[in-house]
Amino acid sequence: MAGFLSDSQKKSIQAVFKTIHETFERDIIVYTLARTTFVVTDNAYNALYGTVANPQTTETQTVVPTKYKGRIHYVGRALDQYMGEMRANGVLVGLPAGVIRIKIEEAGKHAFTNAEYVKVDDENYELISGTSIIGPFGVQYYEVFLQRSLSSSGAEEAAP
Repeated sequence: MAGFLSDSQKKSIQAVFKTIHETFERDIIVYTLARTTFVVTDNAYNALYGTVANPQTTETQTVVPTKYKGRIHYVGRALDQYMGEMRANGVLVGLPAGVIRIKIEEAGKHAFTNAEYVKVDDENYELISGTSIIGPFGVQYYEVFLQRSLSSSGAEEAAP
């Protein structure tokens, strides 16, 4: 049985969604910890336990900001409080105050899942959900929920 929409119609609908996304997208800064590489040239290194007899290294964690584009929706209306993963599971669980929903492209998906924190409109947010797939005919965007951070991160001062 043939589909209701042809492939060209599906592509044109997806193009409309892409135009909407590009029209309303804003900058979102995702802060992740930089990877540190530990190289040991000492014969006293114990590979099994990862220890050195007399360690001479100091390890610092650097927070790396990366800018992504996404659509931001501030959850505030009563109807909005029952969206996302809660909607998909069929269970109506209210979302706490200070929650935002962001729709991002695939490039940002991996950064969001590994983020220390996310900065939106000069406010810090933490990830409170996994990523959900958004798109009428397949994966086009990903949706994540973030909640405003109650405490200021020490990494914030290190970031520009």
